[in-house]
Amino acid sequence: MKVIRHDIDPKGDLLIVLKRPNTLNLMPDPPIEHDSYRPPPPYYRRILVDPSQNDNIEIEFRVSSSKMIRSSAFFERMLGGPWKEAVQEATGSPQLRRVSATDWNTDALTIVLNIIHDRAGEEYVPQDPNNFLLVHIAAIVDYYHCHKCTHIEAAMWQWAQNVTFHPSGDILRRSEDTIMLSISYEIDPGGDIELVLNKPNNQEIVPLLQFTQDPPDIDLKPFDNSPCTGRYSVFQELYRTGVSPVDSEVRMRVSSRHLILASRTFQSMLEGPWSEGTSSPQSLRQIDASEWDAMAFAIVLDIIHGRHLEIPVNMSLGLVARVSTVVDYYQCHEALHVYRQSWLSENKEVKAPMDRLCSAALLCLYAGWVFSDKTTISNMARLTLLHSEGLAQIDTYDLPIGGILDNIENQRQHLITESLQLLDTLQGQLVKETSCPSEQEAQCTALTLGVLVRVKHKISSFSTPLEHPYDGYSLNSVLRTIANIEEPMALHSNNMKSRTPKWSKTSRPCSIGGRLKESIEGIQSEIWSFCMRDPLEKTSKEETRYRMNFGDTKLIDVWSGPLSTTNCSDTE
Repeated sequence: MKVIRHDIDPKGDLLIVLKRPNTLNLMPDPPIEHDSYRPPPPYYRRILVDPSQNDNIEIEFRVSSSKMIRSSAFFERMLGGPWKEAVQEATGSPQLRRVSATDWNTDALTIVLNIIHDRAGEEYVPQDPNNFLLVHIAAIVDYYHCHKCTHIEAAMWQWAQNVTFHPSGDILRRSEDTIMLSISYEIDPGGDIELVLNKPNNQEIVPLLQFTQDPPDIDLKPFDNSPCTGRYSVFQELYRTGVSPVDSEVRMRVSSRHLILASRTFQSMLEGPWSEGTSSPQSLRQIDASEWDAMAFAIVLDIIHGRHLEIPVNMSLGLVARVSTVVDYYQCHEALHVYRQSWLSENKEVKAPMDRLCSAALLCLYAGWVFSDKTTISNMARLTLLHSEGLAQIDTYDLPIGGILDNIENQRQHLITESLQLLDTLQGQLVKETSCPSEQEAQCTALTLGVLVRVKHKISSFSTPLEHPYDGYSLNSVLRTIANIEEPMALHSNNMKSRTPKWSKTSRPCSIGGRLKESIEGIQSEIWSFCMRDPLEKTSKEETRYRMNFGDTKLIDVWSGPLSTTNCSDTE
């Protein structure tokens, strides 16, 4: 077998042995319709290889292991871990190690290695490679994860201009996309864990609500993050319009000890029998995550590692909610508890008046639940309990709020059932009653019974049946229907102008409102009690014990005044 030696670094301590060179086929199949494109002959052939002799040729590239580790995450894991490539050769120079590669285009591999070793002159790196060479370079860069090496991204964009006017340009641009946007964010330079966030910013947490009773204004607020400033400016490219989260990754170097101390999830992951917990003492372990918001993920990890200096205090509601999803998943509530006041209690978006269920209310409810803010939980639980029209009307997407919404939904159904049963119970009483208890007037009882029967008939004639589980009806709309019952004329009243057209707490004792007053107040009390206690106590998650211990002890009266019918606005 013929062996060709090519020195990238004559004093290098690593040999990359390329077997079967120039055998990788990257041309798409089937070809583009009406495309007569044929790859031009490579003109940058620095290493001459006879195509017919590929199987009998090996090319040895002598390189520096330190430069390969610095520029390539792939080589960093390979040379620092327990792989056989990290073992020194038993023969020859004791400092020379070998790593195998196969099929790569020799010119493309030479160019990438030259760039890694800072040999960026035109004699080493062409400024206008043809399309064939460009796509082979892209494949190598993608495979070895060396996207951030010196000049490579700027050069690739410059080279890609050559394909703009050719039909195969679409394929090459897609190939260029495979050179994913890779961002390095170093939290602990000496850390032993590399967290790889794949497909960042691919989480949809803004709920979609649909209403059939008095639909509110359409919620158009995007709930964007706060601006990426300071050390978080490195993530700005991820939020640029047109960047696909699928083609991006964020690599964060962190300390396993910090993660274990702060997060029960990471503790189980790194100290348990999981694959993430197995490694050699000297290797850099890798843990994959996906879809989290990059800035939110970085903020949580910074706080876990005690890097508080540039943590944003005045955060948007969207960013608070995204941070909450990370905190909840990794169970690191205690580590971030100190930020609860600034992110929730003093947050203008959270404190903004809300008198109708909307996306902002559900985001606040979830964030309040994660950070044990009872004031926020009580206010938002009241809005949800009064104005929700059933879980079928709410799409939470990736917001993990299903548990608390289930609790609220069960209470909504219970209170609507209880409210409707008040009418049935009252009808039974009126049928048996000979006269009103106030003035012993028989006609008063008869008129009240007639009005009540008509109201119940109207309810049963709704286009959408008001039946369990009452989808499409809110507790507020049911109570409002009862409150808006028109009263019969008070025949025993000396003042004929004293007719009360609608129910109120001051209604006559013999009217529908007067008879139901005590029961309605009981329902109000149930709403108050539930919003102050049940959303926390009925949570099945283990961390409820933590939240109850650290929760705010300040209680507020969640039943404040009459039921509101004002539409919710998510703007300040």
